[in-house]
Amino acid sequence: MCYLNLFIVAAVGVASFSMTVDGTLFEKWDSFSHSNAFTSLVRNPLSWVKETYVGQLHSYRLQEFRKCLNENDFDSNKIVIHGEDAERYEHLNQPWNLRKLRQFPLAFILPSGVKDVTRAVRCGAQTKLHLVPNSGGLSFESISWGTNQTVVLDFRNMREISIEVTAEGAVVTVQPGALVGHIHAYLWKNGGYGLPLVNQLTAGMAGDAIGGGHGPFSSLYGLTVDSITELEMVDSFGEIHQANPEKNPDLWFGLRGMGPGYIGILTEIKLKVFKASDLQLTYVTLNYPLKRVAEVFYAFQKFHSWAEGNDPSISRSLYITNGKCLEGIYTK
Repeated sequence: MCYLNLFIVAAVGVASFSMTVDGTLFEKWDSFSHSNAFTSLVRNPLSWVKETYVGQLHSYRLQEFRKCLNENDFDSNKIVIHGEDAERYEHLNQPWNLRKLRQFPLAFILPSGVKDVTRAVRCGAQTKLHLVPNSGGLSFESISWGTNQTVVLDFRNMREISIEVTAEGAVVTVQPGALVGHIHAYLWKNGGYGLPLVNQLTAGMAGDAIGGGHGPFSSLYGLTVDSITELEMVDSFGEIHQANPEKNPDLWFGLRGMGPGYIGILTEIKLKVFKASDLQLTYVTLNYPLKRVAEVFYAFQKFHSWAEGNDPSISRSLYITNGKCLEGIYTK
């Protein structure tokens, strides 16, 4: 059952608003006077009612979500609610991409293991709250930072990395919040291994894995997704699934490269590694003024075509940095 009652007294600048959602009554009293809120209400009352309704609805759902987590023995220290713990919330809500309008999610959930993820997903489904996974936050479109009506699953406390070496080769197991820089350092210190990961050292592993993952080693070893041997995922029902070429092959196919499609939430990634200590690398960076963009881009295209036909092991990248110059990076 859901209905709205709206009573407005413009003369004294007071609005009374009551709403019932799923049998729960909310009441809101606002002194508008000559405020922008009152102006918005008079000019577009239907829009104001919708915004107020949506806000109250998500506030109710957040209360129910929190109640569900508490009933499932979820650690309250792993929940940061907007408007309750300002310092922790501000620390967590620091989007990397400042081109997008900053959002303020209803809450941040900080899981420390797959059981925490399953509980959060089940409670989110039960209360109809949209959960958004965030492994590093380097989404170009800020998708991993959610919206004002979502809850963010922040994986900064799930960054474990381990490696297993067998006669067939070495495989690294990584949790979704592990950052590219941490993974490179761990692999080098534990056997001189490497992975074809993206250039950004602060990128999260889950986003790199499901988005493809192109980096300096891609010309030799392909994308990050080409090195994956198995994935662990939590579906929308809170069930855990493993996927590899033999087990759940359709899910395995869909997960590798799904990007922001979110078939499920990754909780573990296994990848085959290569012996990086055997490589001999040449790394060259060339900088040009931005006014030469057309000339440099044409030359880069010619060099790219030459490398494909003569030495495909050369990795080529071209960037516009700080809006001031062009930077070409070549790895051999």
